[in-house]
Amino acid sequence: MVHHPTGSTYDVSLPAGSWTMVLDTTGAVSATGNTAGSLAVTDFKKN
Repeated sequence: MVHHPTGSTYDVSLPAGSWTMVLDTTGAVSATGNTAGSLAVTDFKKN
């Protein structure tokens, strides 16, 4: 889980492996990538 309190997006450095974003500012999602939105909490799960 990434808490990102600034006003710009942030590329999260995740450990090696395949990751899926499961929660962002819009709610539940299923997306690839490692970008946390601005002023957001973003949750990633390892596949």
